[in-house]
Amino acid sequence: MCPTEQLCFLKTEYSESSGQYVTQLGLGYKGILKLAYRSGKVKQINANVFYEKDNFQYNGVNSKVTHTTTVLSKAMRGQLAGGYCQTELIDGSFKTTVMPPEEILAIEEQGKAMGNEAWLSVHVDQMREKTLIKRHWKTLCPCIYRDSVMNDPMLFDDQDCQHSSNQQAYEEQFESAYSREAY
Repeated sequence: MCPTEQLCFLKTEYSESSGQYVTQLGLGYKGILKLAYRSGKVKQINANVFYEKDNFQYNGVNSKVTHTTTVLSKAMRGQLAGGYCQTELIDGSFKTTVMPPEEILAIEEQGKAMGNEAWLSVHVDQMREKTLIKRHWKTLCPCIYRDSVMNDPMLFDDQDCQHSSNQQAYEEQFESAYSREAY
């Protein structure tokens, strides 16, 4: 894996409960997209934000959203009204995740507070879309890797994970790692 691809990152924090530093591996949005497409079950993934004057209709987690706009100017479209990420699977079905504006803006404020200047730039909608992709992974991962997560040699390079006699424990650990923390 090449670090310049920015597929994943390491995050180290001090744990008050253990009195030790703990390092966790996290997936970036590029890593999520790579894993999703590598599954062979994903046709297309789209993330988008929508505004008050857009025509937006959420049709459920297993349906395609309806989103149209008559103008391209953000100023003319009103305030941020939310966002969505949807995946079209190879079988023609859809998985959709939506986020209200309050959640998106809270994550945006965290990014700004951490000094991430991209949240202060003209690229703010792209940052919001990355956030939507990360949130969507919680819905998409169990759907596309349900029974094969640990049996796919293209997914992991770690020989211990591929050949472990405690495969169920690794699967549960993988799923829980992406369901605990909100993105």
